[in-house]
Amino acid sequence: MSRRSLFLLLVLSATWGASYLFIDLSLRGLSAPVVVFGRLAIGAAVLCVLARARHRRPFAALRGDWPRIALFALFEMVLPYLLIAFGQSRIATGTASLLVSTQMLWLVLLTPLMVRGARVRAVQLAGVGVGLVGVAALVQPFGAGGAPDPLGAVLVTLAAASYAIGSLLLGLLLPGRPTLPVTAAGQAVAAVLVAPVAAVGLPRAMPSAGTFGALAVLGVACTAGGFLLFNVLITRAGAGTASLVAYLAPVFSLAYGALVLHEPFTVPAAAGLVLIVAGTALTVSRRRRAVQPNTEPAPAAVRVGSTSTTR
Repeated sequence: MSRRSLFLLLVLSATWGASYLFIDLSLRGLSAPVVVFGRLAIGAAVLCVLARARHRRPFAALRGDWPRIALFALFEMVLPYLLIAFGQSRIATGTASLLVSTQMLWLVLLTPLMVRGARVRAVQLAGVGVGLVGVAALVQPFGAGGAPDPLGAVLVTLAAASYAIGSLLLGLLLPGRPTLPVTAAGQAVAAVLVAPVAAVGLPRAMPSAGTFGALAVLGVACTAGGFLLFNVLITRAGAGTASLVAYLAPVFSLAYGALVLHEPFTVPAAAGLVLIVAGTALTVSRRRRAVQPNTEPAPAAVRVGSTSTTR
């Protein structure tokens, strides 16, 4: 890996790791649905502008694909963003980031159910087991951030499963579509889907400037910027190098939680981190036959062994 690629990997990991910090800061003045709508609307606006700058008619190739894009956006953006926002209001940011990183474990379990002919090796199933032990270390009474809220942990874990489903739907429903337009369209559709729920949860009092600033950073840097960095890294260093973000982003998130939010970093939290990273490493080990990769519109995986997530 070149120094430039290593730098991009670290910047991307730091950016995605910061998502949970800025979600937490946004939730201090806004409801979960409003935070989700805000980050989607901001991210979609930024990506649409960039898509128009790069492509003369960025959405022309997507004619007839809008129902598929809506289904993909539901599982890759709407459901996980809402579940994470609701769940993170109950658990520590570091715990949330580690639970979301289990999406690779879910991908291993769900791929054979959704992709015809896909098989999972025993070593990858072992990785799922190791990762689940790590989850247990996090959510037991002395885990990261103190005694966790079981509902919060369940919601964030379901978000990881939703990310895995969305990743698989991308490869099944939208093969070969241009990356930037699909992501911009997906985030725009997701914002529309979330808008009615967000309208019900509008704040009664004007939030602080800090709350709006956190939401702006979440939308511009963590949502739109993270996607762009991810694809630049894939172009420069390949998907294998880019997949390392799955290991590094939770480390940054835990650090942000400890340094900025003063969340405790306990021994079980460290154990959970090591076990989830080890389990993920096993799930992305090389296999003889994998689901054919596809152009990703957000850090999304279409095969067992690649990284996934629209942060």
